Amino acid sequence: MAGSKPMTAPVTRDDVARLAGVSSATVSRVYNRPSAVLDKKREAVFRAAKQLGYTPDLNASGLRRKGSGSVLLVLRPPSRDVYRWFYGEALIHAQAALAGTCYKLLFNIWDGREPFARFLAHNKCDGVVMGLGTFDESVVKALESAGLPYMLCSQTELSSVSRLCYIDENAGGAVAAKALLKAGCRRPAHITAMLEKNSVCAARWEGFRSVLRKAKCEPVLITAPELGVRGGREAVRRLVPLVKRGEVDGLFVVNDLTAVGVMQNLVKSGIAIPEELALVAYDNLPFRETVPVEMASVDVSIGKLYQTAVEMLAEELRGERKPGEPIRKRIVPTFVRGASLPEK
Repeated sequence: MAGSKPMTAPVTRDDVARLAGVSSATVSRVYNRPSAVLDKKREAVFRAAKQLGYTPDLNASGLRRKGSGSVLLVLRPPSRDVYRWFYGEALIHAQAALAGTCYKLLFNIWDGREPFARFLAHNKCDGVVMGLGTFDESVVKALESAGLPYMLCSQTELSSVSRLCYIDENAGGAVAAKALLKAGCRRPAHITAMLEKNSVCAARWEGFRSVLRKAKCEPVLITAPELGVRGGREAVRRLVPLVKRGEVDGLFVVNDLTAVGVMQNLVKSGIAIPEELALVAYDNLPFRETVPVEMASVDVSIGKLYQTAVEMLAEELRGERKPGEPIRKRIVPTFVRGASLPEK
């Protein structure tokens, strides 16, 4: 027809590959698994795609796989305390793991009242990531019966499951011990609670004690009546005399929230932090910077836990792992500096 513009062929992945000087497979990886491509090549692909006006059809990729193109993240109902902050960390990092890929993130809460098989039927997806505290043996059986790829997230290593991403809380306790030793502390103490009932607390204590014993230091164990601010306040009753007699010069508190109570009553007792007592807490919650003396803490690495679990699942969905093969990924907590621990 006179005056009409000639039709142009759509830009393809091969066109982008030629301009960027990479293979077609590399272009595919950039949009499906960007972390697996070198920065230089990834940037070259993005430049070429922008120059050519190329946009990958992520929905079409999902249709070709005959799947929903989605990954389901299952979390337990949010707590009413400061630990609900972990929900944001989980969602942000799970989404980051899928950014630029052919998959979208679905999120739902399961409180355990509805049979899990029915819950799954109401949440169509290609694979499932089960969050902390959301699964037991019956849930794992339901996932396997449904034939869905899945990953489980835990704060401790579980020998009974084969597809697990877990936080090494024992290593986290060791991180706290090494930080105190590096600061020159040789008479450390640990405030915790529920050691016989809480496997996370027990693992942190075991990791802490193990490192110190190797350094010829025997830590003092102070058991609070409960975890949290009130428990921390109560634990200080036993701690203060030990500090004043020079029997304790460093302290590891099992979590940041308990450490708040500890710090409150230490201030009331006239004990200066870190001059008289160095302190390391655990979790790296946002408020640690707002207390009178900024807490040194161990980052529990919740975000990294969920991001890694989603990445492992996405690899299987893309065919980069054998279906159903055992996966165990260990996340090691890291130290975060704070004024409560002197630098030496």
